[in-house]
Amino acid sequence: MAFPMGIPLYTIIVEDGEGEEEEQQRMEAKRIRQHGKRHHPTRYYPPQRIYRQRRSFEDLSDDLCVQRVRLSKGAIANLCELLREDLQPHSTARTALSVEMKVTTALNFFGTGSFQGATGNMCNISQGAVRAAIQQVTDVLFTKAAGFINFGITPRQQRERAKEFCYIAGFPNVQGAIGGTHVALKAPAEQPLIFVNRKGFHSLNVQIVCDAHQKILYVNAKHAGSCHDSVIVQHSTLPDLFHEDNRVQGWLVGDQAYALQTWLMPPLIQPRMPAEDVYNQAQAATRAVVERTIRLLKSRFRCLDRSSGALQYTPQRVARIVIACCVLHNFALQEGHLFSVDDEEPLLPEERELQAPAFEEDELLEDSSLDAARAIQNQIVQEEFNR
Repeated sequence: MAFPMGIPLYTIIVEDGEGEEEEQQRMEAKRIRQHGKRHHPTRYYPPQRIYRQRRSFEDLSDDLCVQRVRLSKGAIANLCELLREDLQPHSTARTALSVEMKVTTALNFFGTGSFQGATGNMCNISQGAVRAAIQQVTDVLFTKAAGFINFGITPRQQRERAKEFCYIAGFPNVQGAIGGTHVALKAPAEQPLIFVNRKGFHSLNVQIVCDAHQKILYVNAKHAGSCHDSVIVQHSTLPDLFHEDNRVQGWLVGDQAYALQTWLMPPLIQPRMPAEDVYNQAQAATRAVVERTIRLLKSRFRCLDRSSGALQYTPQRVARIVIACCVLHNFALQEGHLFSVDDEEPLLPEERELQAPAFEEDELLEDSSLDAARAIQNQIVQEEFNR
C-alpha cells in the first residue's frame, strides 16, 4: 500500500483528541532524546552509588594502630569519648564522618606527618574530608588545653615537683625545665622574613616547660622563628607566675640561650671553681628532661619534625596544631601509654644550635635584679655543690 506524498511516516490517524495528545507527548520526548544524543555524551550510572569502605582505628591491629596513630586502641577509645560531645556529626547523612573516623584521621596526620592526601588514602576518605576532620579535632583539642596543660601552683604541687627534680641530680627547688624547639612551616603570606630562623627556614619558635616526668606544664607557640628564647621568656606569662605574690617558690632550669633571672638558672658560662663545675653538671642533668620531652613529642607526632616536611598551614593554624599535640602528649602520659623512639626514623638534629648566645644579662635586667639573681645562683653553688 502506497502512502500519499507529503504525509510523514510517523503520522497516525486517530479517532479522538486523547490519542492526538499522547502522540504529541511521544514526539516531544523523542525530540528531547535526539537533542541529548547530539550535544551530550551518554553516561551510564550504576543503579546505586558505591562508597569505599572507610577505616578507623577499630579496624587496625594493635601494632599498626600504635605505628600509624601513635596511641593504643584503648587510649584512642577513651579520647573519642572525651571528644564525642564536640565532634558528634550534626548531619544524619550516611556520608557524615563518625567521631572515631575524625579522631583516627587527625591522629594519623599528627603521628605520621604525611600530607592530607596520604592520610585520606589510609582512611579511605576524600582530601576535603581529611582537611575538615584535622581542623575540627585540632580546634576541639585546643579548647581543652587548659585541662591538660597547666602549671600547678599549690604548695603541695610545688613540693612534689621540687622533690622529683632533686632526685635527678640534687639541684634544689626546681619547678620546671625550660627549652625550645623550632616547628617548620611554609612561608607565610604576611611578613615571611620574621619567620626565618638562623638556619634559613621558616618556623615557629616553640617554648616548653615540663616536669621531671616529661609532663608539659607550659607551652608558648605564638612566636616567629627569628625570635630569641630570652625575648620569648620576657614576653610570656612565666615572669608573672614567679613574681606576682610569689605564687611559685623556686626556679626553672634552662640552657645557655636563657639569661640569668631570679627564677631561671642557666649554666655558668665560665666556671672558675670545682663547685661551679659540679653546679653545671647537675644543672645539665636536670634540664636534660626537657630535651627528652621535646624529642618524645616530635617522635610521637612527626608532623612537628622537619624530617616530615614543613607544615602547609598559616602560623596561627600551626600554633594550634602544636598545642593540640602537646595536649595529646599529656593525655598519653595520663593513659599510661609509653612510646618508644628506638625504632623510629631518626629526627633531624635538634635546633638548639639555632640559638645565639643569651643576651648580656644587663640588657634584660636592671642592676638590682641582676645582683639578686647572681646572689641566688652563688648561694646554690655554695650551699648545694661546694663539697
